[in-house]
Amino acid sequence: MILRTPSLVHPVVTVMPAAPLVVGSGSGILVTCTAANGRPAAEVSWRIDQLDGPVEIVKNTTQNPNGTTTVRSYLLVTPTRSMHGREVQCVVNHTALQHEDIVPYRISLHYAPQSVNITLKTSSSEDPTFQCDVDANPSPTRYTWSRVNGEVLSPSIRPEGGRLVFLKMGSELNGLYVCEASNQYGHITGTLFVYTGVSRGHYGGFLAVIFALFFVLSLMSFYIWKTQLQQRNSRESSSLPVPQDEGQQEELQDVGQQEEQQDVGLFLYILGFCPHVNCISG
Repeated sequence: MILRTPSLVHPVVTVMPAAPLVVGSGSGILVTCTAANGRPAAEVSWRIDQLDGPVEIVKNTTQNPNGTTTVRSYLLVTPTRSMHGREVQCVVNHTALQHEDIVPYRISLHYAPQSVNITLKTSSSEDPTFQCDVDANPSPTRYTWSRVNGEVLSPSIRPEGGRLVFLKMGSELNGLYVCEASNQYGHITGTLFVYTGVSRGHYGGFLAVIFALFFVLSLMSFYIWKTQLQQRNSRESSSLPVPQDEGQQEELQDVGQQEEQQDVGLFLYILGFCPHVNCISG
């Protein structure tokens, strides 16, 4: 009688996610790894280093009529927001394999909107546009823009889903805006404060008024300074001794001119027309 050793049969390895788990809804099957129709039965394990929550592994073995074996390994978790996007790996070892078979799976969980971030998304050639970015899975199916005071949005503002487009900017659009986003699990709101300051149409006139005021103040300051300078020179000239000859008279005139130049330089420096203190020295 001849005994035949059963031949090795390579298992077929698949990873199948279950219905999406919802954060906050309790534990359930996350994913199933199957090593089907192998001879002998395969060894199935998981690499779950990236998971930080409670995890349970349940195995099921089925003997097939043709003498092969199917092994299923279920990964059960209590879903948390931090698990979303993490990776787990199903590892299969079998005598018919030269190396272990590794199949990765990226976790996808469902959860209600968690946070809102409203940012400016535009270039210099486009209308100012604010984007309402929401952390949710699946993505929000509805966005609603409104104003805190209950006012109707201006015709100059166009909501486009998660975007709020300002067709023009003006002080009448200043205020607090609200973005409300929702999916089938919940909703969340975020706020945006808009303040445009001086509108573009009046910006040139605003600068002209500023320069005019500066010019008037400069003239007034110059008049006051000139008056005070003349009064001081008058007092100094009355207290100076009478020059005895032409040389002394010229020397006194030079001193007076130097003092006047220094005073002029100091005045220009105070007004900002002279960028360096050196102009005071004449």
